[in-house]
Amino acid sequence: MRSSNLPRCRWLVVGSATVDCIIRGEERVYKAGGVVVYGGLTLLRSGHEVAVCANIAANDRDVIMPLHKEGGQLHLGDDTVTTHFVNRVEGDDRQQEMPLAARPIERADLQGAVRASNYALLGPLHPHDIAEDALAWLSARGNLTLCADLQGYIRRVEDGLVRARVSASVEGVLQAAECIKLSQDELDLLSVWAKCDIGQLIERYNLREVVVTKGSLGGYVQDLRGVHRFEAEPVTRVCDPTGAGDVFFAAYLSARIVEKKPTSIAVRAAARLAAEQVGGTFLGEDILALRR
Repeated sequence: MRSSNLPRCRWLVVGSATVDCIIRGEERVYKAGGVVVYGGLTLLRSGHEVAVCANIAANDRDVIMPLHKEGGQLHLGDDTVTTHFVNRVEGDDRQQEMPLAARPIERADLQGAVRASNYALLGPLHPHDIAEDALAWLSARGNLTLCADLQGYIRRVEDGLVRARVSASVEGVLQAAECIKLSQDELDLLSVWAKCDIGQLIERYNLREVVVTKGSLGGYVQDLRGVHRFEAEPVTRVCDPTGAGDVFFAAYLSARIVEKKPTSIAVRAAARLAAEQVGGTFLGEDILALRR
């Protein structure tokens, strides 16, 4: 994936690093997860410098070790717990539980990590993952391009179960980010909440691009010029779709935002890498597996 012409830059990736329990049928496996892990590793393998900011418990440092092994700079806040997710997967469908959540990432957690960063990938997994003052502080830094996965803002957690619902805190990240990513289902909910379609959303919040994923159906990128559709790459054997959307978005950002490649080329490159993730040949269990 590395490009010899890649501009030198540094990404700050912010959000929860998680202990993921993935249940498929009778099979149960534990993996490191979260946008910071999947997206951070993808950016590292794309040739970028990456600083990761996350809050985890001291006895769960193995969750973040794959990033350390591949050269990521770790800025970890101590907490008594690490965010845990349970993913019950069947095809493209996924039922989620979040039995534990680390404390919110605050401005003080970010101050050391943000130095010399050119771009930031925000990957909160629930509405309170990144504190509002931390987001406002990042937004005020004029030399930092903010990109965000909105999945954490289109959720609520009730008795440990993850439900689809737009959080009012999404307003702050929409105002701060230039490029956002969400699934089609998440976009449908956001459009109802915002009382506008995707084109109006782009104009209202001065968004550069909106990346919309539709699982095995591909997706599209929309900007002020129009809609750029893409198909998912075929996968011979589905190993685990967990993290495929995170890999796709990070790969797209590398190609489109940093390397300035045309949207059509950037989405194809990202779709190929996402297919490798689904097939288990990009970030496999040998890298992410946890002993629990």
